[in-house]
Amino acid sequence: MNYIRRWTYLYYHLFEGLGLVLVEAQCSGLPCFMSDTANKKVKVSDYIYEMSIKENPKLWAREILSYSFNNNERSKGSEYVKFHGYALEDTSKQMLDFYLDRCEA
Repeated sequence: MNYIRRWTYLYYHLFEGLGLVLVEAQCSGLPCFMSDTANKKVKVSDYIYEMSIKENPKLWAREILSYSFNNNERSKGSEYVKFHGYALEDTSKQMLDFYLDRCEA
């Protein structure tokens, strides 16, 4: 019997800040389903799908189960994240510069 291993990230929130966990999930190449109430700035890849939080949970389940994902595409996740400025090297330098500027003032 053949089994297909599937990983999906579900982000279903009424109120949330930036939601960096979605960026992390996309970086690892996971398909992500997020509610339409989430911050749109976290959409950094083709791996993210937005659904209305008002939709029936059964529709959410059908959409997630019907999604087909090519595991060969997972390697592109980190490229998307870096392109949108969420790379650790970039953000850590930005934070360091921010705090050093404040200390010098």
